[in-house]
Amino acid sequence: MKIIHWIISIGILLFNIFYFLEISFEIIKTDGGAMGFGYMILPFVIPINFLMIPALLSFNKRFADHNFIFLINLLGLLWTVYCFSFFNSISF
Repeated sequence: MKIIHWIISIGILLFNIFYFLEISFEIIKTDGGAMGFGYMILPFVIPINFLMIPALLSFNKRFADHNFIFLINLLGLLWTVYCFSFFNSISF
């Protein structure tokens, strides 16, 4: 169970570091794009960025066996994969 929890947490961290953090910073840096429509994506991306907190907590021994953290990470990974597939189908 601990290995599955680590794999899910590493997946969330990798998606965040290599994709969603870049999108967040780019939208904020460009002030939402030419007409500001980039800000419409931020309500989907910011919660995914906050999922890094329980993903990092799962590596701590004190929180490693909590089922609630596992549930947050599992649902977070599903949400992350869904948003990743949706955002890749749209061209920016």
